[in-house]
Amino acid sequence: MPKHDSGKKFVWMSLRISFWIMIFFWILSVLLDLSFQNTGEIIFVIFWMGSIIFTFVSSILHLTKHKKKSFAVVALVFSSLLLLLFLFGFFWGLLGSSQTHQIIFDEEDEFIAADYYDSFSFEVYDYSYLSMDFSSSSPVNLYLLEENEYLRYDVGEGIYYVKASENSKFYSLQNIPLSPDTYYIVIETIDSSTTYDILVESDSYS
Repeated sequence: MPKHDSGKKFVWMSLRISFWIMIFFWILSVLLDLSFQNTGEIIFVIFWMGSIIFTFVSSILHLTKHKKKSFAVVALVFSSLLLLLFLFGFFWGLLGSSQTHQIIFDEEDEFIAADYYDSFSFEVYDYSYLSMDFSSSSPVNLYLLEENEYLRYDVGEGIYYVKASENSKFYSLQNIPLSPDTYYIVIETIDSSTTYDILVESDSYS
């Protein structure tokens, strides 16, 4: 086979392969409902963008080396539209995404008698980041629990806490990731009564 025909066949096959790769990853990205928060999804997008770039390069080779202008121009236009569509969707998603800041609890000078506890519950509907500032007049135990663990705590069974501070008067959390669930904050006195201040905030993204 002449070298010219071999090169033309290679470019032709490259265009066909890259075209179907683009279609495959486009369908895959739609099915996954890309949010750019999952590493696997980002990898798919990178491969998809790579296939678009490969189509550009192959089209230019086809145009400059084999003079198939009509096919090369069509391929360039097609890949350009896909690239523009991707960029438009990406920036539209960034502009359309919103950050919601919520104050969950803001309590001051709350009282707990000795050998008792206070508890607060709150719902997390989207993936969120929790921040908390706590101070008390006497050392306490403080637990952040998921709902099933709170039920175990309530009947005196062993627990697995998300976060905890034991025998302390001050506690602070910053940007702790939480998945959708019901959570409880438990403040437990140790040997004496106490008063406390607590501020709990969350930032969620949609």
